Amino acid sequence: MMKTRLTVLMVVLLGLIFFGGSIEKNVAVNNSGGRLDVKNPQNILLESRIIVQNTVDVSLVKFQESSLEKEFFPLAPQKAGYSEVTVASNLVFGNTEENCFVEEGSSLENREMNYKLSPSDFAFLYEGCKRCYYLKVVHGISQPSIPLPAIFTRMAALLKNHYDGKSTKELHPDLGPGRVKYGEKYVQSNPIQLPSHNVTCFINGRFDIVVEFEDKTYGVIDFKTGKPNEEYLNLYKRQLHAYAYALENPAPGALKLSPVTRMGLLYFYPSKIDQENLESLSYQAEIHWEEIPKDEEWFLEFIGEVLGVLESSQPPAPSPDCEWCRYIGELENI
Repeated sequence: MMKTRLTVLMVVLLGLIFFGGSIEKNVAVNNSGGRLDVKNPQNILLESRIIVQNTVDVSLVKFQESSLEKEFFPLAPQKAGYSEVTVASNLVFGNTEENCFVEEGSSLENREMNYKLSPSDFAFLYEGCKRCYYLKVVHGISQPSIPLPAIFTRMAALLKNHYDGKSTKELHPDLGPGRVKYGEKYVQSNPIQLPSHNVTCFINGRFDIVVEFEDKTYGVIDFKTGKPNEEYLNLYKRQLHAYAYALENPAPGALKLSPVTRMGLLYFYPSKIDQENLESLSYQAEIHWEEIPKDEEWFLEFIGEVLGVLESSQPPAPSPDCEWCRYIGELENI
């Protein structure tokens, strides 16, 4: 699909170089982060709305108004998501570095979407409020962030550094023979296209650690601080499956590790303090391993559920338990 689009786009743009051109309907511009040889600005007449999609945090999709002498400026938002822009004049389309797919379509509803899904959002954001999830993924509007206390960031970094390169025997006896191979690596999957859905998505996120077993298979492990919780376990199951899927079905140039045969959570629960002297003490923690059985069919069914939410033309109703939606509702009533 990507190759076909790229070929079509190059033909269109090359034609515009020599003959000029116009697009008089709604246009979708998709910045997907690849390369395109055609880099010269093209005169394109736009007389309606356009949709700009960022799948990376900073857009290199750029336009400038009618004159080639004016500076380029980013039209798309700085965060991943979609932005609608209304234009009614000649624009110069400048493809400077990354792929820019120009698609002509009769309506905004018929445009093809490829949503960026973060594994970490599959747990509490998606489960907590599908409206907030929809607004983040579709429109790039996130809930106000609450800074994580620095102590937790420090503890996570110490854990990952401690286990880097260690034998799986030092992680937990229930793990098979192997070694910690990767720590905190980003993953990105190929587009996921499911039957009965007119939008696609891809996984993009960062795992904690991956172990390589002696039989050359891999295990995805996430660190958690606290006691195992059955309810949370089912939510984290989505996150781990997303990492595994992206590793086994990577986008071009992304990290590929296959097969992923095991996944699970390693819990650390502080249980004791030892003080060696007046200036130093150490925490001891109980360590629990929670295996997550791999079930790709279940995961793709879950992704289908997510796409069903995202492909709606309107956001879902607010969750009754969502504090942010309740806060916004109260502001509207003032």
